[in-house]
Amino acid sequence: MEKKKIRIGLCGIGRAGYNMHCSELDKFNELFQVVACCDVKSDRVETLKKRYQCSGYTDYRDFLRDPEIELVSIAVRSTEHVDFALKALQTGKM
Repeated sequence: MEKKKIRIGLCGIGRAGYNMHCSELDKFNELFQVVACCDVKSDRVETLKKRYQCSGYTDYRDFLRDPEIELVSIAVRSTEHVDFALKALQTGKM
């Protein structure tokens, strides 16, 4: 029986998001499925949409409304981590 994957939304597709978070998630693709991504730069969103065949957003509020996302991986600037994490938790995302 196949184990249900945790549906991940990746926020921030810069150096850390693309190079670090994605490579780690790819190592554990039997556990995680990237279902959505978010970045202020639309070209980065398009790149990840193609890589994971997922939804893409340039607005964090729209991203958090995506019912497919169970867990948010936050890869924005370090000074913004707390704000983004609190918003994710307020919408029921882990």
